[in-house]
Amino acid sequence: MDKQCAAELDRAVLEHEGEPITVIEYRREKGGWVPFSVFTESDGYNFEYSKKSNRLFYHNSNSGYSPDSEKPFEIDKFCNPNIKRPSGAIWANQDVVLVNREKTRLDKAALRTMGYLLLKNPAELKHLNGGQSQVNPFLPDDAYDNNAVYCGVCDDWMVDYNLCRHVFWDREIGVHAGPGADECNEISEYEKHILFFLSRMEKSVLQDLLKLLRRGTARWRFTGELLGPESLELMGTTFGKKQIYHYDVIAGMHDKLKTEEDENLFVMGGQWVMSLGGKRMKEIPIVIGWIEKLLAEIEVDQGQLQ
Repeated sequence: MDKQCAAELDRAVLEHEGEPITVIEYRREKGGWVPFSVFTESDGYNFEYSKKSNRLFYHNSNSGYSPDSEKPFEIDKFCNPNIKRPSGAIWANQDVVLVNREKTRLDKAALRTMGYLLLKNPAELKHLNGGQSQVNPFLPDDAYDNNAVYCGVCDDWMVDYNLCRHVFWDREIGVHAGPGADECNEISEYEKHILFFLSRMEKSVLQDLLKLLRRGTARWRFTGELLGPESLELMGTTFGKKQIYHYDVIAGMHDKLKTEEDENLFVMGGQWVMSLGGKRMKEIPIVIGWIEKLLAEIEVDQGQLQ
């Protein structure tokens, strides 16, 4: 940003819902500085950044805290501050005093030892605004006012209506579930759901699923509605060669679900099974054990029929 542009930054530019922005905290990402905490004269906002979609999500933190000349802004030190290449940056208007937890006033040098650069002007957000000049964190084209959802498997944030396969909504208890969900219960608490879903698969499907889960290459692709008459594709690789195992796994199942409880078990179990893939998921050995148990029971039942 040149000096002329910086001089033209007035309160009207840096505001949100009619209130001047007083403090912006940033963290370093591949494309440049990304805001993670923003304060106006009366409130604070948390920002999250999606690496995959290169967009910002924000929501009101309901802190009620507003730094000004009478209320200094307290800053915490980064866990492992990099003095040469700080991980964070901060901009504050001229009325705000920056302090540490001990309420000691912080200057440029002190902030650097804590892992922060002190910015004279708000950081440019061109990388979040299609290359167009923008300094207000609330105004980039893709800024989205909503609670973002984090996936621990993808290590990324996403919009709640377009989640990855590792996170889904548990409609029974009203939380996000799956191997990537922060708030999720352990997979053992969904054993009943997963076994309900797996037990409705053909033996050959279970055998192929078991093989691919062991190799860490299992992938699912659904070609229709979860409870509709469409088919489900189970994909994987064998010795580096991609293979597609196509099955009508779901077809006709919905008609056999007699109660709402059965439907909930089927949906949640199916979402859990289809969220699995990769060698590092701690849930996979557990599901492998359940599949092995089901296959053993099928063998016993078939033996008794002969």
